Amino acid sequence: MDVSYTDHSHIIGKGGLSIKRVMEETKCHVHFPDSNRSNSNEKSNQVSISGDIKGVELARSRVRELTPLIFGFELPIMSQNVDLNSAYIVKIQEQYKVHVMFKTRPKLHATLVLVKGVEWEVHQVKQATLLLMEYMCENLANQIPVQMSMEISPHHHPTVLGKNHSNLKAIMQHTNCQIMFPDAQDPNIPNLKRSKVTITGSIHNIYNARELLLGSLPLIIIFDLPDDSTEQNLKAEQITEIQTAVDVTINIKQKANKTTKACVIKGVEKCASNIYKARNMILGIDATPIYADIPANYHMPNVSSPAQTKETAPTPSLNPPSLSSPLISPTWYFPSPTTPQQQASPLYQFTQKQQFFPPNANLSAYHQQMAMSTG
Repeated sequence: MDVSYTDHSHIIGKGGLSIKRVMEETKCHVHFPDSNRSNSNEKSNQVSISGDIKGVELARSRVRELTPLIFGFELPIMSQNVDLNSAYIVKIQEQYKVHVMFKTRPKLHATLVLVKGVEWEVHQVKQATLLLMEYMCENLANQIPVQMSMEISPHHHPTVLGKNHSNLKAIMQHTNCQIMFPDAQDPNIPNLKRSKVTITGSIHNIYNARELLLGSLPLIIIFDLPDDSTEQNLKAEQITEIQTAVDVTINIKQKANKTTKACVIKGVEKCASNIYKARNMILGIDATPIYADIPANYHMPNVSSPAQTKETAPTPSLNPPSLSSPLISPTWYFPSPTTPQQQASPLYQFTQKQQFFPPNANLSAYHQQMAMSTG
C-alpha cells in the first residue's frame, strides 16, 4: 500500500509501540522501507504487510487509522506576531488533542500554521483549526483557504490521475478544491518534491478531496499459487474475464526458484474487496471474499444523487461547510492576540466563560459554518 513517507514515523509510534500493537492484534508483519533512513534524496511510500488474508486487510485498515491529519493555513501579514505559547493556543491543544506548529517561509514572507491531530478524531481537528483561524486571522478567517499535502509516489500518479486526468478532474469538481500534482518528469523538480500533492480549499472540502485521493491509490496483493494451479487451470481467457469482472490487473510470475508461481493482483484501495474477490476466483474459493473496511468517503457519491447544473450550481466559496453535528464548545475564554485585554465586569466574565471565541471573532460566520452539513 502507498502511505506518505512523512507519516511513517507517526504510524510506527514512539519506540515502535503503535505498529507493534497492530502487528500483535493482526498477527501480521508490517514493514516500512529501510532505505528512507539512509537516503535523503529519495523516499519510498511503500508499506508492506504480510500474513493471512484476514489479518492483512485488518492491518491495512489499522495503518490508515493511525495516519496523522494535518490542516494548514497561512497567517495574514497583520497577524504575524501571534505567540505560539499563548494561553489560548495552549488550551486549544489540550482540549482538542492537537499539536499546533508554525512554519515560517522567509522567501514568501509568510507563516504557515499547521494543526496536527489523528484521523479518527477528524471532527476535533477540524474544529480546532477553525477556532484557531478565527483567533489568529480575525475577520479574514472566512477568506483564508486551508491546505493539506500528501505524498503520492510518482509512478502511481497515472493511476490516481486517471485517463486524461479524468479522476483528478472529477475530484476537483466534486470538492471545489485546487489539487496540485508536481510534474514527475520535470528534471528541475528535486526528487523529494515530485511526490508532494497539495490540496487547497475549505476545510471540509479538502478533507473530502484527500479521502477521495486515498481511495484512488493503488493496492497490490501477492500470493503463491498452489502447485495444482498450472496453466491448464488458469488460462489467459479466464484471467482476462476476472480482470474485466472486478476491474483489477492480474499478473502471474515465475518465482526465483522456478518451481512456484506468484500471482500479483493490482486494484485501487477503495475497491479492495474486488481484489480479494479476484483472489478467491483465481484460487477457486467459493467462500465469501474478505470484507474490506473502506471509509464511505473514499468513494465518489453516486451519479444518481441530485446533480447541479451549471445554472444551479452555487458560486465557489472558501467558506467551509460545517460539521453535521457541532461539537461541544469548551468552557473557557481567552482574548485575541491582536486585541488588548480589557478589564471586564464580573457579569461579563461570567457570561464569557461559556464562550470559546476572542471578542473580535466573527461569531455569526463561525456558527454558520458549524451549522451546515459536511456534505
